[in-house]
Amino acid sequence: KAIEELEKILYYIQNPKVYKGRNVDKGIIMYGRSGTGKSLIAKALSEECGCYFKKIGATDMENMYVGQTEKQWQILFDDLIKKQPSILFIDEADALCKERGGKDTYGDKELNKVLQLMSDIKLANEQVFVILATNKFEVLDSAVTRDGRFGRHIEILPPQTVDEVEQIFNIHTKNLKLDISENDRNEIYTEMLNLEYTGSAIEGVVGQAHDIAIKRTGIFDKMKSRAVITDNDLEKLYIIAEDVKTAIKNREMKNHRKSIGFKHSEQNNS
Repeated sequence: KAIEELEKILYYIQNPKVYKGRNVDKGIIMYGRSGTGKSLIAKALSEECGCYFKKIGATDMENMYVGQTEKQWQILFDDLIKKQPSILFIDEADALCKERGGKDTYGDKELNKVLQLMSDIKLANEQVFVILATNKFEVLDSAVTRDGRFGRHIEILPPQTVDEVEQIFNIHTKNLKLDISENDRNEIYTEMLNLEYTGSAIEGVVGQAHDIAIKRTGIFDKMKSRAVITDNDLEKLYIIAEDVKTAIKNREMKNHRKSIGFKHSEQNNS
């Protein structure tokens, strides 16, 4: 669903005549948990469009000198207009677009400048799109989220089906050797789905499973002793179901320890 929404930008860039007479919204907010692939989706969109793509962090434009931050934003938008069609991706946008309250004077001025630039590109109907990515949608200023600025809101969720988990798992294992039965695969995919693993979590499990396989086959010990790794060694290097299951178990134990430590700290503070 998220991709379908973002494809509307693609259609607009590729078929501007269809949208003649209409001022298309230039701002999009992608929100969801960390690791769900927001930046990857935006990058894929830009490559599909064949347009200029720029990615920045929300605090990248901050400058210690008064007025310089706003100037940097102006320079950036001028460049985006010059190279249009273009897409600007702002990661961790909540740091820039949080609710204004007058306490952070410089922060308010910076956000005001960005909002003004968004209004300018909308008024001139430039082929410039700005995508904000955040996992804290609720803290964004209402002037940011309203229609006309960043009125299109797209939630990026973790995989919602076993098939989606399988697709992501296959992406991260396509260059690795596996020896996992169909039944074990389904069990692994179902467990990842139930644990609400994001794309980055699945990638992390695959990486750890590969490390476990390297150790299980004795290759790690050979590397440690600086022995030569032979083709025969590499032939034996493949990931089995138990490697993946152990990686999942290790990840959950690590997350459990973090959770217990956080609660313990809270109790001490209280």
